[in-house]
Amino acid sequence: MLRRTMSITTAVCATVALASCMMAQQPIAPPTPQEILQHADPNLLGQHSPSGLKVGWLFTGSILTPTIALRLDSARAPMDVMDYLGWNAEGSWLIAKDRHVYVWSLPGNSLTRKYEAAAEIPTATLDSLRSPAELYLYPTPDKRMDPNLPTPQSPDPDGLRIGWVYRGTEGGPVLYFTSIAGRLNREAGYYLGWNDKGSWINNATDGHVYIWNLRQNRLTVAYEERNRIPASVLASLHQLEGVPTPLAAYVHTQPVSGPTPQPQAVRDAIIEGTGADVRGGVLLFTRPDKTRASYKVMRPRMTQAALPPAGDITGTWIAMEEGGDGIMFTVGPDKSVSGREIPAQALKMLMQPPQ
Repeated sequence: MLRRTMSITTAVCATVALASCMMAQQPIAPPTPQEILQHADPNLLGQHSPSGLKVGWLFTGSILTPTIALRLDSARAPMDVMDYLGWNAEGSWLIAKDRHVYVWSLPGNSLTRKYEAAAEIPTATLDSLRSPAELYLYPTPDKRMDPNLPTPQSPDPDGLRIGWVYRGTEGGPVLYFTSIAGRLNREAGYYLGWNDKGSWINNATDGHVYIWNLRQNRLTVAYEERNRIPASVLASLHQLEGVPTPLAAYVHTQPVSGPTPQPQAVRDAIIEGTGADVRGGVLLFTRPDKTRASYKVMRPRMTQAALPPAGDITGTWIAMEEGGDGIMFTVGPDKSVSGREIPAQALKMLMQPPQ
């Protein structure tokens, strides 16, 4: 049986540095070394793997998203992993580029092919998987708050599959898909509500409705289109209108003499319209009051690898505003337009080039 040659200090030192950096801008304390070790995958300890193993790994930007390679046999070169699902008592669950599902266990240096495709994994097995994202299950001070979006902004924007920012002290967050099936994308999402399964989010690019679970850092396609959601499911979703945000809770816990974020005076306005067209970098559409609107726009850089064909204006567009803020527009297949203001920090994330 393979012995673990790294000490607890070695296993934790790199991930502590990563977590401290990611949490530096957050109004909450970063996880301690003991907490990180408690929630770390026991089969992927340390920033990088020692030699001689059937699985190699390297943590570069987040404690949640290791870069992993499989060596299936001595005659084949390593195969990159498409997705890391988490771990349970059997080991770490991985989806390789060949779409097969493998389980890796550090004790014994064993690698087992379990399923031909991810769709074959039983629901009970998926539900048993753990993720280091458990670190970020911060308690919400109000039971009406979404437990999957518990902080003023994403505590790990590189590792969590959903990124979020609360702009004010009431209402829902601005949402972004950071990764789907191991693919970085930074696609916009629309919040639909939450229930015991997780947060329900409509992807603005592919139109699918996803369920986001923070504890497992897991995204699941629930419906191919928003209009296919049954009325009974919609009725089960808790809404955040009129509910204090985690930002509000943070504001109320700060000393009066210290600098605090200012409450948002007016709820974010939703811009809507029809008959959209984009000409020379200008988005044109008709408002509900029949007046014409025009905004100078550009595509988010994080989504340029998955843009629709030339001439297709559907999807996400960004209009820059003074002060660093912006407006995120989504153009539907029927040329309808929906837009919402986004803060400078979220805008900066969207406009970063893909990695």
